[in-house]
Amino acid sequence: MKNRNLSIIITVLAISLTASACNKAQAPADDQSSNQQQSTKTFLVEGKAGETALDALQDKYDVSVKEQAGRGKYAESIEGTTPDSNHFWAFYVNGQPSLVGAGQYTAKDGDKFEFRLEEIPNDSGN
Repeated sequence: MKNRNLSIIITVLAISLTASACNKAQAPADDQSSNQQQSTKTFLVEGKAGETALDALQDKYDVSVKEQAGRGKYAESIEGTTPDSNHFWAFYVNGQPSLVGAGQYTAKDGDKFEFRLEEIPNDSGN
């Protein structure tokens, strides 16, 4: 009887340890999935003549704005998504990367703006 109880205890312990190890092994995959989701967020808006691209974004989405000396206003977060230290909001006009920030770009009717959460490029030279 003691051997059987000991076998049951060992089996339960082995199952618990295996389940714990599986949960820990899945954690990096969840983090990786989070990074993939974060890097694929995109918000689209259409410009109206005379307003900035940032104004157009704020008209359609909940946007937190910051201002930086010399660079003007920019979107810090969109719909509650704030980039982590490895990502940024890339701003495109009619499919092309903009040379100025969204707060400095004055729209023409029909301009299509895209705000994409993208990974900061690694400039290590590799």
